[in-house]
Amino acid sequence: METNYNYNEPFTSRVDDIRRDGPSIYTSVLELIDNSLGWGNASDIYVNFDSDRMELNIKDNGKTGFGTIESLHRFFSLGKTNENITEITIGKYGKGGYKATINIGDSVLIRTYFDKKEYTIGTDYITMMRENTQFPTLELQEFNNSEDNIGTHFKIKIRPEYKLIYHTDTLKRNVMRAYHKSNIDINI
Repeated sequence: METNYNYNEPFTSRVDDIRRDGPSIYTSVLELIDNSLGWGNASDIYVNFDSDRMELNIKDNGKTGFGTIESLHRFFSLGKTNENITEITIGKYGKGGYKATINIGDSVLIRTYFDKKEYTIGTDYITMMRENTQFPTLELQEFNNSEDNIGTHFKIKIRPEYKLIYHTDTLKRNVMRAYHKSNIDINI
């Protein structure tokens, strides 16, 4: 007896699982900051939440940005381990950054600079759920970086339920607890 059962998890189910059991908005922001520090080698990070537009912007000055095109694609794949990990590497399991953006955002746009190029990639999670796809809705684009910009910029369209939950003072307390022994400059 042949069966054609499909037991693949729909993307909506993965998103629902992350959003129900995932981190808070503050832990999600800390996850993205960790990646800027651990992989981008950033020393300055800027976090801004525009409550009128429901948009969270996280920018860093990491000289290596995302580092590789492969890293940009891997970001949008849950559980794909970075082959350059060490015992002390942040983000070695390949889940935190992507789960953070899924948890707090309806969409994300990433702009990063490395190898004298500017790269953008992003996705609309609502479209991904409706189309049951694992692939970002905005394909990777490459531009010349004639202004020698550095770093990475996350622009996250925040889910409406966070409008009343998010408080800048609470984020500041979380960041101070997490990085009080660091020599980094985080502006909120």
